Amino acid sequence: MGDNVDDVQKVDEEITNEVQEASSEEKVSGSKKKKEMPLRSFVWKHFFKLPEGQRGKCHYCRKTYAAHSTNSGTTGLKNHLERCRVHKNLKVANDVKQQTLIRKKGKAKGDGTAKVMHVGFNREACRMALVKMIVKDELSFNFVEAEGFLEFMETCCPKFEVPSRKTITRDILELYQNKKGLLKSVLSSNK
Repeated sequence: MGDNVDDVQKVDEEITNEVQEASSEEKVSGSKKKKEMPLRSFVWKHFFKLPEGQRGKCHYCRKTYAAHSTNSGTTGLKNHLERCRVHKNLKVANDVKQQTLIRKKGKAKGDGTAKVMHVGFNREACRMALVKMIVKDELSFNFVEAEGFLEFMETCCPKFEVPSRKTITRDILELYQNKKGLLKSVLSSNK
């Protein structure tokens, strides 16, 4: 996923360079132009308007399409955006709701069994798992601010924002209060 973000940043840099080159060419020609209207369609967030005519260039796959204001409009650009494979791949990689198939090994060692499950990303579940890990492994609260842990989390789960040690402390106290209340209710019902 980190590669996709790097790819998008590289494409953005290339587009910025192209825009600067195109604007410097316009200044050299010295021709008088009409005042430009702002681009209103959402597709222009994904396309670069080419200076040589009524065309747009896709930020993702770099193909050009007609975008004449009276003849073709931006429908062709919109249709391309829906079909653009590079854009779809980036969209799927950044989608929080997107689920992933994983292979989970059997509980017993040497069991040899495995099952395939689909999992989605859940921030709260990740945060509670982190809290339980700190409690079970008796780690210090500042473990979440250690450079090695932050680097590990950025690599394996870049969607998860690691909470601060103060937030972890609050979450652990909340978990303790919940478990304490649950234990009290179980003990009182068994009297």
